[in-house]
Amino acid sequence: MKAVITLLILGLLFIYGEALTCRNVKECNSKGKCSNVTICHSVLEKPKDEIRMPLNCMLQECNPDGQCQKYMTICFDGRDQCFFYIDAQSRPRKGCATKAECKEMKKLYSASAFCCDTIACNDQ
Repeated sequence: MKAVITLLILGLLFIYGEALTCRNVKECNSKGKCSNVTICHSVLEKPKDEIRMPLNCMLQECNPDGQCQKYMTICFDGRDQCFFYIDAQSRPRKGCATKAECKEMKKLYSASAFCCDTIACNDQ
């Protein structure tokens, strides 16, 4: 019986261990330069249906010169807030969020997290 339970647990760990996918991306840091970062997410997460929202948020991406470049995005799937915060690695984070996600960000990054329903708080 113990062997069956052990195999079951190992099987679950294998399934969930394999369900992560990682990729290397260039991201903006607090100095406005780009650095390599590894991002992982679960492949079990299903993408949500996109519902167009009448809100634009300011994001940042790395251009070919290795500089951070601001650009606009339209928020989708019920995200009706723009957010901005500095993460634990001192990287600026910008984008769209739901009110619940904003509440969570403010708990985690209280000193640096801003959310609002216009582009203004996000245009830093």
